[in-house]
Amino acid sequence: MVLHDKMSSESGEMRERAFRLCRDYLHGAWKVVAPHEIVLKRISGGLSNWLYLCKLPSNRPARNGEPSQVLLRFYGQIHGEKALEGLITESVIFTLLSERRLGPKLHGVFPGGRLEEFIPARPLHTEELKDPKISVIVAEKMAQIHSMNVPVSKEPRWLWDTMNRWMQSIQDEIKDEQNTDPHSSQLLRNILAHNLVAELKWLRLVRFLIKIAPNGEILRKIAPSCILIGCWRESVEGAGDEAMNV
Repeated sequence: MVLHDKMSSESGEMRERAFRLCRDYLHGAWKVVAPHEIVLKRISGGLSNWLYLCKLPSNRPARNGEPSQVLLRFYGQIHGEKALEGLITESVIFTLLSERRLGPKLHGVFPGGRLEEFIPARPLHTEELKDPKISVIVAEKMAQIHSMNVPVSKEPRWLWDTMNRWMQSIQDEIKDEQNTDPHSSQLLRNILAHNLVAELKWLRLVRFLIKIAPNGEILRKIAPSCILIGCWRESVEGAGDEAMNV
């Protein structure tokens, strides 16, 4: 059986595994339901992880304050030293964000994944980052997180390495523009209308001239798919902090 079949929410093996994890870590009503009773749904949006919604059936309400629904996360590629290092850092940061109520609540950690608070929300769309109201909220959230003092390396190697890699990728795309579709070619031209090399040098200079937050790299995943907007708000105009989660 291929990996996709094993990880499908329709797989009996996956249902049994999800049930055992919820039963062992959440207790309460999860201890008395049967595997076939729980609601198990695959959630899209994970960049490298497998995500599932696990939910108690409507006739089995929570008993002792346990969550009636959770997000079950299975880590993706965790082989190799760099992958393991990144996973450890992410787990530490996620736990601290949970404790300080800056992120989803952590319900359990197990080998290969974790159980998180399920937030009824949708990923931010890339186009929405152009909205000044949304950009301000994202910036405020990032500032809160980046001002935290957490036990991870404070050296910004990842940031500069990633920027340099992206710059090289752009240059490679330019050389191969004849094999690029018209839309992508136009995007490249729009990007190159800015002097990115000079801007990168300026960023490096500014970093040493101003006071940098203690964790310049605490949140590497700032892709729109990692930012959630509460599904009850289609617009954030007048919305409070509760409308957005990073």
